[in-house]
Amino acid sequence: MKLRLSQPFLEAPHLFEWVRGGLGVLGLVTVLLLCTALGSAIRLALPDAGGGTPTPWVMSPLPFFGQLSPFELKDAEGSLFGTRRLRGGVYVLQFLSSDSRDEARATLERLSVVWRRLEAERLPVRFVVVDRAPPGAAHPGDVAGMLPGPWHVLEGGAALEAEVGALLRETEAPGQAGGTRVTPALLVDQAGGLRGVYDLEHEPRRFDALVEDVRCVNECGPVPAVAGLPPGETRVSGAGCQDPRGR
Repeated sequence: MKLRLSQPFLEAPHLFEWVRGGLGVLGLVTVLLLCTALGSAIRLALPDAGGGTPTPWVMSPLPFFGQLSPFELKDAEGSLFGTRRLRGGVYVLQFLSSDSRDEARATLERLSVVWRRLEAERLPVRFVVVDRAPPGAAHPGDVAGMLPGPWHVLEGGAALEAEVGALLRETEAPGQAGGTRVTPALLVDQAGGLRGVYDLEHEPRRFDALVEDVRCVNECGPVPAVAGLPPGETRVSGAGCQDPRGR
């Protein structure tokens, strides 16, 4: 008796060839995908000539009034606090206008409105209050009791105040008419550059401006030249900003 093989069974070798061919194509596609992913990972890991992964500059609309000199003042506990602890972060600098505690309280209440809005948006910023009251008139600790949050209250600062006043007069910044006394709130960037002046007492719109500018400086960073970056750089690691006037 002869055994007859069914037609499907006779075609089985062709089926095996199709399966083997399909597996080969699938393997090739898998290898190509792995190579592409590996290449992308290598490009991200390797630094460029400028160091780090390049990121285009972020243009900043904020002005640049000048660079603050390094400073170090005493707080209510007598500890030193200044540029070394502030550098790298954005901060709002406020000189209290007089030795009147009522005026000081009014100034801090206006500033606290801005602080609460920044806290609500979780924008990283510090508040530094320089109490310029003469010795014996009030102690910085008295001001610290008026604060709504963990602000830094420093005493003295006559040289710093005079420097800021000179910068504002030189650049004809708003809120600084003659004299050396500085009353507006001041915005300082991560490299110690003075970037904004805000008269919160007489200009209600400056509350919104200060909040928006804090957001802007946190996004774009300091002026490249002030931050010590090479001149002419067009791409850096991380975001930077350039003053529209090229200062």
